[in-house]
Amino acid sequence: TNIVESANLFEIISTYRVPDGDNSFYLAWLTQWIIGETASFRNLLLEGKKSIKGGSNTPIIDDEGLSFSKDKKDDEKEEEINHKNHSAAGQKDEEDLVTSGNGFIFLACLMTTASSWTCKRQKEQTSRLILDDLKPHGGYDLMMNTLRSFCNLYYYSLGSDLSMAVVAPVKELLEKLSVLRKKEWA
Repeated sequence: TNIVESANLFEIISTYRVPDGDNSFYLAWLTQWIIGETASFRNLLLEGKKSIKGGSNTPIIDDEGLSFSKDKKDDEKEEEINHKNHSAAGQKDEEDLVTSGNGFIFLACLMTTASSWTCKRQKEQTSRLILDDLKPHGGYDLMMNTLRSFCNLYYYSLGSDLSMAVVAPVKELLEKLSVLRKKEWA
């Protein structure tokens, strides 16, 4: 968060160009790259699935990203299903989910964090740039459902105690993104 709160970050990140020959803006390149990491499971996320794994699709985080729902039987079922369905393709999807989840955490922080009026104005411009790139691929739905699935993966992989270090801050980001989404629709 110290990086996100630096005074010139929004200006730097929205004007820096990738030095790879096509001269694209870094933020646009990063957003497109993160979206690309969701390619193999994007349709599942946009259909509202909370897990990229086969079998039971019991969400840990509901559609608002605010509450948990899981019992011991779900743990046993999920472990059995994961053991049966774990393949190289599934491993790649999990890696892509972790990568895209971390990327969307960074983008969500850019969209929701501002410490001064100047930063707030620049944050709004940065948010607009990110959303312009996200809209053709599902917009807020893609970002928020990826973050929910990311949390579910951590929860199922690490258990409730260990995953809270990751899940709790992401839930806060989901709440902030939900507020931004509602403001945009208002």
